[in-house]
Amino acid sequence: DLRGADLRGADLRGAILEDAILRDAILEGADLEGADLRGAILEGADLEGADLRDAILSTYSKWRVSWGTDGFVRIGCKRATTTEWDKWFSSDETYQTERGTAEFERIEADYQHAKRMYEIWFKYES
Repeated sequence: DLRGADLRGADLRGAILEDAILRDAILEGADLEGADLRGAILEGADLEGADLRDAILSTYSKWRVSWGTDGFVRIGCKRATTTEWDKWFSSDETYQTERGTAEFERIEADYQHAKRMYEIWFKYES
């Protein structure tokens, strides 16, 4: 559990960090070249300037994104239907993350993934 750890500039080349809890860790400028980060919880982690060449990553963004079989998607502490989220993402409204940033795009990509997972579940398993 490396929650909140200050790993600024650390040499983590080739490290196996699979399923590590790195929530809010400071990895700014860390060398993560070739590191295995599959399943690592990177919520809130600062990866600015980190060397991620050849790293193995799961999707990550500032906020955890999850979906439920009830058709709701949760992004951080906000919960809405996919219709409501689609409307919100196409608007100019912001919560805590500025639009037009890499972080916002990662959140939106995680949302699109959650939405698609719900659609697949609904099509085949509901």
